[in-house]
Amino acid sequence: MAAARTLALIQLGTTQEAGAAADAALAEARTAGDPTAEGLALRTLVAVAWQDGRHELAHRRTRELRAVTGADHLADEIRCLQLLDRFDDAARLLDAVPDGAPADVDARTPDLVHAQMWQEVNLGRLDEAEAQARTLLRLADELGQHSGTVDARSVLAFVALIRGDPAEARHRLHPDGPHAPRLHDTARRLMDGWISLLVGDAAAAAELFAPLVASAARSREYWPWFPLWTRPQVQAGLAAGHPALVTGAVELARAGADRNPGVPAFAGLALLTRGLADADPRTLDEAVDVLRGCPRPLLLASALADSGVLHLAAGADQTATARLEEARRRYAELGATLPVAAIDRTLADAGIRPLPPPGRSPRPTSGWTSLTDTERLVATLVGDGHTNRTAATALGISPNTVGTHLRAVFAKLDVHSRVQLANLLNRH
Repeated sequence: MAAARTLALIQLGTTQEAGAAADAALAEARTAGDPTAEGLALRTLVAVAWQDGRHELAHRRTRELRAVTGADHLADEIRCLQLLDRFDDAARLLDAVPDGAPADVDARTPDLVHAQMWQEVNLGRLDEAEAQARTLLRLADELGQHSGTVDARSVLAFVALIRGDPAEARHRLHPDGPHAPRLHDTARRLMDGWISLLVGDAAAAAELFAPLVASAARSREYWPWFPLWTRPQVQAGLAAGHPALVTGAVELARAGADRNPGVPAFAGLALLTRGLADADPRTLDEAVDVLRGCPRPLLLASALADSGVLHLAAGADQTATARLEEARRRYAELGATLPVAAIDRTLADAGIRPLPPPGRSPRPTSGWTSLTDTERLVATLVGDGHTNRTAATALGISPNTVGTHLRAVFAKLDVHSRVQLANLLNRH
């Protein structure tokens, strides 16, 4: 009876009703000693906590679920830790996953690759994020498990966009071909809105964002409680003259901070969005101070850039220059070409310094010059005889990540074994 009752919970009208019913079902299942019903109730409680944006509660419920089901929900626990800015704890769980030694074998499930991908995105490691996203798409095709396809394509689009290639970003988000997968409408709207904003079409961005923000309080989706979307939504609303979008996004950021106390990303975003909405440099300075304690480098760089722009508008040129120069340096270290170019234009328009010469040409798609810096290091180490594990130790990354990069190296160099790679490197 408890199991049947639990299965029906997710169909209830609100997360509050589902949570209350799942709590009752959990107590009943534990009293009856029914692990199947207990697991179902806990799955519902995890989903309810995520939908309500309460990530500490989701983490606690996920640990309870793992105690019942074993390692099946390891990826869910990792994602909870990431949302709580506990990336070191998430890394320990990811590194504990056994690695597949051969380059063409991946011992991880798609869920764990998905978790690794978001680890790299949040920590600003764009090459690694792109590699994990491509691995996730490959596993989806091989295993027929497409639950992570939306996020993988969104990450590929994000990486292309922040590297300064909006056309490639749209192609990655909407691949060509009659059989190409189509993204869920919400994910498509969010990423298309962000792309539109960064290429200067704030009206299109606001049109895409506004319905999502307006319905966020009634939504059962997770996106409102990810520390990612509220800043571009406020920016789009301000640039397009859409006050309802601005107010709604600021309120979402505030609610995220209230529901996740002590998490720097949420606290910093609440200050950041309010400072942007009020055009208040002091509030943005508070956001910068909070985000210096947050392990998300792209988020800190964005706060520094926003603070610099507002200080510049207020006539505080010295403070503005310091903020913008630091933001530029941080973005450049991450390979974030698009925001670097935006900061250069801002400084040039203010007469602070001229625009730099054009950057380098886009990276080729094959051959040695197509390899990223990390891929080149992996190729060199493996070509010298390192295993995935010893190469991982040398580079300070996980063996699974080495395997992901090595597959990309094989594809770009058109080799099929470590021996062929070593021979190619010797000739090179």
